[in-house]
Amino acid sequence: MARPRHWIERVARRGRALAVLLALLSMARPAAADGWSLIASPSGSGQAASTANAEGDRLYVWAKHLKDRSLVFAEVHLENEEFAGRMPVYRIDDGETVDAELIRREGEKQGSLWGFVAGRACFWLIWASDRATVDDKDHLARWMTGKRLALTFQAADGAQKETDFSLDGSRGPIERATDLKMP
Repeated sequence: MARPRHWIERVARRGRALAVLLALLSMARPAAADGWSLIASPSGSGQAASTANAEGDRLYVWAKHLKDRSLVFAEVHLENEEFAGRMPVYRIDDGETVDAELIRREGEKQGSLWGFVAGRACFWLIWASDRATVDDKDHLARWMTGKRLALTFQAADGAQKETDFSLDGSRGPIERATDLKMP
């Protein structure tokens, strides 16, 4: 029996439609920084934890629950820049740098869409598990307990740029948005 395709995989085959959707979603953001809140997910599926920085860039954390596992994604919408079509790299506090391009490629190897970038928006997988709890050693725990997310990306003009987001207060909204708990 054929394995059912994840909704994101179907959308990925319609690359232009996703690029248009991401562009439209990137237009609906506040212009000033705020704290973490629970809002409708930009994926159109459930809720997302979200915050904005002083530049108006917006960060979302949302989940897709499958029968056998949960997938948690980070999504960034830039206010004044466009991505050059390359996935960003990021670091939480003084932790190791994570290359979202490697995550995207690993998903492709498995026939899944774990990362995508177009225009002002991108998203990538930050956690996958068959458990409903987040261990304090899990990567998602850093998103819930860290202080700062630094995102480095290549802008459409070719320049290397950075944007950052406060992670203070992210735990509660991320737990509510993803239906996952950290003990």
